[in-house]
Amino acid sequence: MLLNIDKYRNIPMTQRDSCDICGTKSSSPVIDLPDLPLTEIYSSELIKDKVGVANQGLDFCDHCGHAQLSNVVDVELQYGETFSYFFRTGESASGRSAVDFFIDFMSRTCGDEKFNNILEVGCNDLFLLNQLEDRANSLTGIDPMLKDIGEDLSKGKITAIGDFFENVKLDDHFDVIICKDTLEHVANPKEFTKRIIDQAHEDTLFYMQFPCLESTINDLRFDQIFHQHLNYFTVQSVIHMLNDLNCNLIDIAFNYEHWGALLIAFKKGEYNGKFDQDIWRIKREDISQRYNVFKQEMSSVNSRLEYFKNERIYGYGAALMLPVLSYFLDNDLSCLECIVDDDPRKDGLYYINLPVQIRGRDAIENEREAIFFLTAVASLNNVRGILPNLFKFRPKHVIVPMTTM
Repeated sequence: MLLNIDKYRNIPMTQRDSCDICGTKSSSPVIDLPDLPLTEIYSSELIKDKVGVANQGLDFCDHCGHAQLSNVVDVELQYGETFSYFFRTGESASGRSAVDFFIDFMSRTCGDEKFNNILEVGCNDLFLLNQLEDRANSLTGIDPMLKDIGEDLSKGKITAIGDFFENVKLDDHFDVIICKDTLEHVANPKEFTKRIIDQAHEDTLFYMQFPCLESTINDLRFDQIFHQHLNYFTVQSVIHMLNDLNCNLIDIAFNYEHWGALLIAFKKGEYNGKFDQDIWRIKREDISQRYNVFKQEMSSVNSRLEYFKNERIYGYGAALMLPVLSYFLDNDLSCLECIVDDDPRKDGLYYINLPVQIRGRDAIENEREAIFFLTAVASLNNVRGILPNLFKFRPKHVIVPMTTM
């Protein structure tokens, strides 16, 4: 896996100067994030140069309650290569669990109804559409990563399109349109949602899912702020956006095991005020206060790592988001012997911006004497699955960097 590291120096970005939901001019960021690392970029060699980082900030809109990153990193840089977006829903236990939750949420408003056609914008590896194949006569999935999978995934009722949604011309108007774990990656989410609505008829059902700010600050999960997630919706900003697009919010749910995601269902029509009681009118000081508590937690974790510095400490789980956890810890994790992971594709690799190698389980010298630092914490569902397996080693100690599980 040879990388042109020069393109990860002085990373090109576009600054956002106003809220993408309501247009209010942005003020100073509520959180400054200098040299925030890019994620999901692996290398076959240790890279000692400082690359794969870019200045970032979190803006918050006092008018509509939306949060967004101050800067947009070049899309092609983050998603343009096969290994630039490593996540595959079907290969992830947390991803598959989130799909089950999402389908259950859909059933609350559509029951067992069968449809003529379903569209998924940002379909990843088509895992969700495969689960819905018996619910429609035809299904279409659009995602730029499909062009890198190396096989034609259009089969049976499913048509796969490997491109960005903005580049695709569709003739159909769809009965159901899904946009799951996609809107957070889009620089202009309101405009993007309008394009999606243009592919609908009057009775189309829309289902979306994205990380939300309420969960981020309530659960002290500021480590889930990173370059790829440009938007952090709230119930307040969702309602504001849908009102402007003449759509009616008909259902919401939160998946606390999957990034604290907010799920929404809506249709065209006037909003009836059903979810106004669910609005938490967040203030900038709410974010700042909880961010300070989060930083205190990270400091405590660092103290624990320092306490065991003369013993063998292994990271456990080469999570895609690990460079961001390292960033908030203010620790490059060079104190670890290695990061243990069961995925053979990652064996021997490094992150582009971390000086610690990924190895298989055979790298552990003595499980009973080992100290494990849980490095795969982005998804609560993953943590709950990993810990029982980790304790089977009967290790000396396990350090979990998050206190809320």
